[in-house]
Amino acid sequence: MGVLFAAAAKEDLRQRQTVLASTATWIVLLFSFLIFAPTATYLVAYNLDWSFGYWIDTAQLPMLTLPALGLCFVAVPLIGYLLGAVSSRKHSALPLFAYGGLSVGAAFLSLLAGLPRLVVDGSYVEYHNQFGLRALAGSALGYSLLWSFVVLALCVLWTYATLRRLATKPAQHAETRSESK
Repeated sequence: MGVLFAAAAKEDLRQRQTVLASTATWIVLLFSFLIFAPTATYLVAYNLDWSFGYWIDTAQLPMLTLPALGLCFVAVPLIGYLLGAVSSRKHSALPLFAYGGLSVGAAFLSLLAGLPRLVVDGSYVEYHNQFGLRALAGSALGYSLLWSFVVLALCVLWTYATLRRLATKPAQHAETRSESK
């Protein structure tokens, strides 16, 4: 998402002295804090065993695991954006495609590797003892995932569109000023 946002904001990024001076950076930061982190943290907080694909007995994890994951969720889109922003400012599309491709590829491979584990809802103990498991489809977790993905997708599209519009605003203002003279 962050690399996608950087690609959308490339004109705004090129017009600014630094990446931090860009309005787009602050929009991505707000997206990370207000949309992505709460959505991901909610899914992890209420479905920790499922979130780890039943690979880890989450009862054995330290108490600070969830807050640490929440901070990571804030950082992920922002880091992707900052990596992409450097390429966008240098007019170089190849690194953007490389970062985006690596991100999508890693996510796809992780999903593919964990798919048999992720289609059921239960606890770590239930999964490993093969009892009490429920199909993900039709479960409360399934509905939560569906709702979260719909909301997240809509927010990503809105953020992308907003970042694209940022690039046209300074040019429009400049045209308006030159027409009024």
